[in-house]
Amino acid sequence: MKQTVSKLWTTLLGVVVLTTASYAQEQQANTETSIVGKIGVKAGVSFTNMYVGDDVTDNKMKTSYHVGLFGKFPLTKGLSLQPELLYSNKGSKLDFGAQNGEYRFNLNYIELPVLLSVNVGENFHINLGPYVGYLTKADVTLLKDGDFDDLQDVNENDFNRWDVGAAAGVGFDINKFTIDARYNLGFKELNNSTLMGQILPGSKNNAIYISLGLAF
Repeated sequence: MKQTVSKLWTTLLGVVVLTTASYAQEQQANTETSIVGKIGVKAGVSFTNMYVGDDVTDNKMKTSYHVGLFGKFPLTKGLSLQPELLYSNKGSKLDFGAQNGEYRFNLNYIELPVLLSVNVGENFHINLGPYVGYLTKADVTLLKDGDFDDLQDVNENDFNRWDVGAAAGVGFDINKFTIDARYNLGFKELNNSTLMGQILPGSKNNAIYISLGLAF
C-alpha cells in the first residue's frame, strides 16, 4: 500500500501529541520515586529497504542487524532524552529480472539517533526524534546470476556518506531490560554515482528496528 512521507509523519506526530496529552496525569502519578538517568547496550534485528519518492514499499526488504549503546537522561518526570550510538546494517534485496539477476545491497552505518522518550504508563514509552548516519562501508552481493557486472564493483563511494532522517517507536522497560520497536525513515537520497543514479534514482533508506537493551 502506498503512502506519502508527509502523511506518514503527520500521523506519527499526531499519535505522539494525542497520547502525551491523554496520559499527562498518569505521568505525574508514575510510581517512580526518583528521576535517575541510565546507560546501556542494545542489539537487535533490522528489516531494511530502499524506497523511491513517496513510495515506502518499493523493492525487497532485507533482514539484517544493529548493535550499540544507548542512554536515557530524564528532563522531567515522564519525559527523557534518549541518545544512541549504533552500528547498523541497511540496504535492500533487488530483483532485476531473470536476465539481470538478484542482488543484495549492504550499507553499513554508524548512526546517532536523538529521541524524546515519553512515558505513557509505568513501563511503557513512546519515542520520536531525528537521526544522522555515516556510511562506513558498502558492497553488493550477487544472489542470482545476472548481467549487471558493474554492480559487483560498487562500494561506499557510490553512495552519499551522510544520511539523515526521523525515527518513531514504542518500548517497554522491565527492570534493567528494554524492548523496543522503531521505524526509521531516511530523508536523504543515497546514490552518489552515475551507475547508482541509473539503477536506484532518488532512493532513500527506511528500516524497522526491533531491539533488546540492558541498562547498567
